[in-house]
Amino acid sequence: MRKKMLKPIHYLVMLSLLLSTALIFSNVTSVTAASIAITNPGFESDATGWTKVGSAAISTSDHHSGTRSAKSTANGGGYTQTISGLTANTDYTLKAWILGQGVIGANTFGGSEVTVGGNTSTWTQFTVNFTTGATNTSAVIFTRSTGSSDVRFDDFTLDSGTSSTPTPTATPTTTPTPTPPTTPTLPSDVLYLKNWKITLPIPKQSGSTSPLEVLQPALNTYSIDPWFKVVHDADGYAVQFRANHGAVSTSGSSNPRSELREMKDNYTTGDSSNLMSWGSNDGKTHTMYIKQKVTHLTTVKPQTVVGQIHDADDDVTVFRVEGNNPGGVSTTAKIYITDGNNTHGYLLDSNYTLGTLFTVKIIVANGVISYEYNGQTVPYTQTKNVTGCFFKIGNYTQSNDSTAPGESPDAYAENWVYDYSVTHQ
Repeated sequence: MRKKMLKPIHYLVMLSLLLSTALIFSNVTSVTAASIAITNPGFESDATGWTKVGSAAISTSDHHSGTRSAKSTANGGGYTQTISGLTANTDYTLKAWILGQGVIGANTFGGSEVTVGGNTSTWTQFTVNFTTGATNTSAVIFTRSTGSSDVRFDDFTLDSGTSSTPTPTATPTTTPTPTPPTTPTLPSDVLYLKNWKITLPIPKQSGSTSPLEVLQPALNTYSIDPWFKVVHDADGYAVQFRANHGAVSTSGSSNPRSELREMKDNYTTGDSSNLMSWGSNDGKTHTMYIKQKVTHLTTVKPQTVVGQIHDADDDVTVFRVEGNNPGGVSTTAKIYITDGNNTHGYLLDSNYTLGTLFTVKIIVANGVISYEYNGQTVPYTQTKNVTGCFFKIGNYTQSNDSTAPGESPDAYAENWVYDYSVTHQ
């Protein structure tokens, strides 16, 4: 029997399919996934290899691994690093661990900036992908805070994927949708509290004349209305500190307070070995920044302290707010820097309007204390040689029955703290 022959048209179709398949595979070059070197990916060598942006520091109190992590202390703060030696038209995968509200990402790689992140209460790994452009062989990777409280970053990795020959139609780089932030419900969701304890204007137990103190780890899940709780307005989320005239006070003062006291990082007990203690001439630079507003003052003696340095014996210098209408309702006030017992060392603001956001900063180095107000350097310094120092944040009402007779026990002073940072470097 004669074999059946294929018609010429069948040969042409088969040849066309083979050529098309060859062309398709010739446009793709596979590259084995490989790890790309990142300098100091876990911040164990402090900030080596990274560039600081805004409010950021190296933290030793929280870390995913090792003993350090990167910390951003204000919205937009973080670190960047330029990664060179990449391959054009190549997919890359960036990973890192985040604790708090922030993002990781990449830019300047030949496409639109990509970020991914969220607001986490435990260390969580995030992944973001990007593709280098036709002629791009480097990229900038970064950390970035997206909230007003501390956020930490650790353990970066960068891996390559596959590369392909450029095609006439470029594939756009998509930006992953960030995880929606959760609504803060606890003060620790707004402010980093792991190296603080709080003294409150309420008895530590029924019938006691001593105030309640809350330490870690209890402080991390503690809130009490109205003395210490989360509040919110057009300026964002904050922690409300309130202390009333008729409240209990500590043994060293007649004035009540709802105030944080600085402790050592990750302390485990409240004994003296865990109390933060530093000196003005110890070779380090000590700073405290507070973003806050005063919302209410007492009537008879409308005065409160909203941030201070205390030494082993007494307050060294504080930010003191004094209402302009003693005996009535104050809607404006003066803000002073004190110098020891001199309550009017320097006038920062003669007509502060209650409810207005403001920032203060104290810098202590080489025996000199300097200040900033609303981001501007204050033309005033103090020279001090003090030891046993620690920072305090909150509301320390300057009103009691001896200094403000006739005041209602329920009269109170109050401030809202939106953000802060403390460093010892």
